[in-house]
Amino acid sequence: MKKRGRVILWCLFFSIALLVLHPFRVSGSSVVVRTEDALIAAMSDRSIHYIVIDGDIALSVAVNVFRPVTLHGQGTISVLGNHRHFVINSGQFTLDGDILLTRAAYNTGYGGGIEVAGGHFILRAGVICNNHMPEGGGVLLNRGNMTMHGGSIQNNHAKNGGGIFIHDTERQFPNRYFVMRSGSIENNTALFAGGGIFAATSTVQLFRGAIIYNEASGHGGLYACTSTILTIGHRMRIAGNTPVNSLDAPAISLLNFLRTASWFHVVFMLVIIAVCIGMQNRKSNRRANNASKPPSKIEVAREVNV
Repeated sequence: MKKRGRVILWCLFFSIALLVLHPFRVSGSSVVVRTEDALIAAMSDRSIHYIVIDGDIALSVAVNVFRPVTLHGQGTISVLGNHRHFVINSGQFTLDGDILLTRAAYNTGYGGGIEVAGGHFILRAGVICNNHMPEGGGVLLNRGNMTMHGGSIQNNHAKNGGGIFIHDTERQFPNRYFVMRSGSIENNTALFAGGGIFAATSTVQLFRGAIIYNEASGHGGLYACTSTILTIGHRMRIAGNTPVNSLDAPAISLLNFLRTASWFHVVFMLVIIAVCIGMQNRKSNRRANNASKPPSKIEVAREVNV
């Protein structure tokens, strides 16, 4: 009986381990792709939820995304010609692997190595780099949303928003949001504004990660305008951007701290302030009391002798 119980426990343990360690934790089939045609076919097959990149792929056209899909694997996806890598029209597109998206280019209009025209783009791993676009070198958020849990957006170039450009060209979707919880936006350049991020008419929440070493003519790290709601957490690093703007600072403003800090941190800060004020008042009262006391006999004798 005890032996049977141990066998059951071991089977349960290995089942849980397989569920945790398996790279595909959500139901759905997967496919390994090595060519552009295979990638486009996999994107069109609604039964495939996980696409594993194996090797380098050169795209002659932009790949459209209309459904939930996750990109895993290892390799480089480059662009042949004048277009983007992916256009997310609907669904959730997740980039989660050792994948490099590079060499996308666009001459006119709004670009972006990845255009989020709808749906939701999640960046967990991988690098979006060395893309050249008119607006939004790395990622263009037009009518969709983006959450960044890791990965890097780096060495991209644009007129505005070297790393990420957030703007609805038709102003019909003002509730777009970009949330950064990890990863980095670095070494991007913009000709005009927003070397790292250019945000207009949107919600930007920066909780953790790094926006560093970006460059633009104005606002090297982040440029937010046109009723953009901006939140910056105390664990967010924004530094080393050129030119340095109000967001490039080792200290975080009190308002942003109160927005993102826990109640413990807020109460602790208020207690410290109260203690400092109390000590200062105590010193002031002691000085006032000493000044109001009559001189002692020794002090009077000294004055008489003088």
